[in-house]
Amino acid sequence: MGLLDARKRRAAKQLIRAIAAGALALGIMAPAAVGALLRPANLILPAISGKAQVGRTLKASPGSWSGSPTSYAYRWKRCDSSGSHCVAISGADSSRYVLTRADRGSTVRLTVIAYNAAGRSSARSAPTAVVAVEAPLNTSPPKIAGVLRLGATLAASAGSWSGSPTSYAYHWERCNSRGQECAGISGATLPSYLIAPRDVGATLRVSVTASNGAGRSSATSSPTGVIEGLLGGTPAHVMVIVEENRDRSEVIGSPSMPYLNSLATTYGNTAAWQGIGHPSLPNYLALISGSTLGVTDDGCGYSFSGVPTLGAQLTLAGIGWKAYLEGLPSAGSTTCESGEYVKKHNPFAYFPQTNGPNVVPASQFASDLSAGKLPPFAFYVPNECNDGHDCSNTIVDKYLKGLIPAVLASAWYAENGTIIITYDEAVGEGKIPTVVVHGSGDGRTLAAAGDHYGTLATIEDLYGVPRLGRAALATTTLAPLVK
Repeated sequence: MGLLDARKRRAAKQLIRAIAAGALALGIMAPAAVGALLRPANLILPAISGKAQVGRTLKASPGSWSGSPTSYAYRWKRCDSSGSHCVAISGADSSRYVLTRADRGSTVRLTVIAYNAAGRSSARSAPTAVVAVEAPLNTSPPKIAGVLRLGATLAASAGSWSGSPTSYAYHWERCNSRGQECAGISGATLPSYLIAPRDVGATLRVSVTASNGAGRSSATSSPTGVIEGLLGGTPAHVMVIVEENRDRSEVIGSPSMPYLNSLATTYGNTAAWQGIGHPSLPNYLALISGSTLGVTDDGCGYSFSGVPTLGAQLTLAGIGWKAYLEGLPSAGSTTCESGEYVKKHNPFAYFPQTNGPNVVPASQFASDLSAGKLPPFAFYVPNECNDGHDCSNTIVDKYLKGLIPAVLASAWYAENGTIIITYDEAVGEGKIPTVVVHGSGDGRTLAAAGDHYGTLATIEDLYGVPRLGRAALATTTLAPLVK
């Protein structure tokens, strides 16, 4: 019995082990221990969502992992258009990434690192589409700044845009007094706009179109208030007379020019005014355009189409003007020489935009003055004798004495009139004579240094139009003598 019992016990134990092994295989029983924890293993790759356009945000999905990761790290990389040759993007280590212009033309990939107590593993996403530029989208509308008055200049801001615009286009519109029924203004395509006579009583607005490589879109400002006319309804009256080739010391205090000196001592003059250079023509160009335009000679053949001048500004502002040239054969003539007349002393003849019926022979001056038709601005150039180029101070002084008294006695001068008598260039000392006649005068001498750009700036300031070219940089003007 003992042997039999022992055999039965062994068989029972074997049966029990067999049953236990079967139960374990069927998942009915668990082992006493599962073994060591394994580091994460990627089961589904990370993914990137979001549109591949500059300015858009990409979002990361970490994918699926075994090993129950406790945390993830993200590393964004910029790759070539095929998704190869990737380089880490500095600072791009969160689950979101905002595409920049540096990403344009590239693809972006994402590496995700999964961590648990046993270690870490990484997996990389597929590349995005090639990153394109997003078309601009306005986030803050354009605005208009400036004085709402005839002759003033308004400035437009572009507003704020997403999509990193590479360029802006401007188009000004004129609306009725309620800011409605707007229509585009022909040629008004700059960020600034000079208020014209036809704008008085209306309102203005500006449309801005922002563009980049992906497209363009537009936004429009609110309308301005109603545009007003000139203060008092009457613009300043200014006459400029240009003489030739004298140092200040040859004129101011000279006994050969008693009349001009009487004006200087009664009204005012400058002590340190200068021409722009040599010879004559660059100085004349500077006086009406704010630039010598690169000219260094007295050539007749230059033509500066589309370049703005003082005359063009005044026309746009609805302010009348004329240039009176002694000896000019006919209005708007471009002839180089005719008797004592020379084109090099007629700067308007070099600008097709303003040369024409406003540029007339000086023989019209007396009749315009006596008939009360002298325009608000008059630019007057005597011939080569009477301007001192070929003749003496005595002749110049006599000529001025025959010209100016009638102006001083006129209603034109009584209505805020100013006469500026200047010379184109000095011949040695570098200082030119400049006499300013305004009001009843106080005999002041302006000591500050200045030049023709300061003269142009003075005139533009008096009419409320923008300063052209180098006049915008003038720190000294004739303003102290025009009070």
